[in-house]
Amino acid sequence: MDIGVDLPERRSSLTMGLLWVTMVTSFPTVLIGVEWHKQGFSLTQVIACTIFASNLLLLYTVPAGMVGATTGKTFGQLAAAVFGKKGCHFATMHVFWIFSIFYGMTALFMADAFTGLFHPPVKMEILTFVFALLMSLNNFWGFSGVVNFARFFAAPCLILWVLITFFRVLYGLSATPLAATLGDGHATWSVALTAITTFIIGFACWGNEADYWRHGRISVMGTAIPVAAALIIGEVIFPITGWMVAHLYNLSEMGAATDFLNKFSFGGLALLACLVIGAQYFASQDSNIYGVVSAVESFLRVPKKVVVFAYAILGGFIGVWLTVTGLTKSLEAITSLNAVFLPGTTVIVICEWLLGKYLSRGSSHLEPYETGCEPPVPAFYWPAIIALLIGYTVGVVTSGVVPGLDRFHVGIPFLFAWFSGVFSYIPLRYLAHRRQPAQPTA
Repeated sequence: MDIGVDLPERRSSLTMGLLWVTMVTSFPTVLIGVEWHKQGFSLTQVIACTIFASNLLLLYTVPAGMVGATTGKTFGQLAAAVFGKKGCHFATMHVFWIFSIFYGMTALFMADAFTGLFHPPVKMEILTFVFALLMSLNNFWGFSGVVNFARFFAAPCLILWVLITFFRVLYGLSATPLAATLGDGHATWSVALTAITTFIIGFACWGNEADYWRHGRISVMGTAIPVAAALIIGEVIFPITGWMVAHLYNLSEMGAATDFLNKFSFGGLALLACLVIGAQYFASQDSNIYGVVSAVESFLRVPKKVVVFAYAILGGFIGVWLTVTGLTKSLEAITSLNAVFLPGTTVIVICEWLLGKYLSRGSSHLEPYETGCEPPVPAFYWPAIIALLIGYTVGVVTSGVVPGLDRFHVGIPFLFAWFSGVFSYIPLRYLAHRRQPAQPTA
């Protein structure tokens, strides 16, 4: 049986959990809490909606990780098995453009933080490009370089920093009236639920979770516990900390919040602040590049170093472009689309993994076959492709990102997209199996 990464070489739950902390935790999740306070969301709304979104993310990430762990397949291989050898490009092409935008944007965030801390006489465009190249170095050592940086440096820095900052702010908040603090906001619950949930899913949902968790051990609880812990740190405590800082110290701009957090958390020690913030950004970029490299290796025979170097240069140019156009303000729009496109593919893969053998009476596209005995894969598997396109269409129309479609922006768009894809795939998958010619008996 082909299980990809050998079982003795699988990483422990602790190691995978520390890796996941760096993948769903980043400085922008603190700054978004400042923005939510500015938009009039109350602390009660932020707490409730971040917990709700994290539970949704947990329900998605655990089966997505288990698909990778049990099959041993990369995201690209899973997509090829479900969507077809060529049809998988409908599913995987979004990894490249969305990951590239996030890569360039993260390089720009790092350059902006470095400039704010040290005020070097260097243009932002040059710093952004340089950081884009530096952030690729760990991937030249493969998954070991990525996971070791996360386990021994980035994750401990993140956890220590956020806990210190969180409890310091919580102590200051305890001196204010509880009722006034929890109810301090004027936004409606429907607006808060849509905005907060969409951002968290779009920011912390990678879509290619299988690429990482195929290195983990085959255990539901061994996957669920580290993912839950990472989400509590990165998607609940971080945004709440940002909201409380904005509430206590009357901050309304992200730049002012960054400067304040440097002084508040690090005593104004710029070097220490740079190390901690840099650990977050570099670790997230490690996982970004690793996912792209895994997707490329599934389809093209290109040396990994060439892919890493080329992708770093591409990310650098995108970051430079963002400095010129000022598109960093579009982070929420990008996360809205990310919540639709990347997980949309994996949701259908999960559906096939869970229900495929029932929809086709015993034969799933993701059954564990003996090495060399897997059945032929068609170029296009239309049930999955059609379901994916339906999900994409519903998600984009209801996202509110496309001008002129504001009246369709209701509820939680990415859930509409996911359910549309799944509920389309189930009958299409069943009908496609029924139409297959009967196999001749011996």
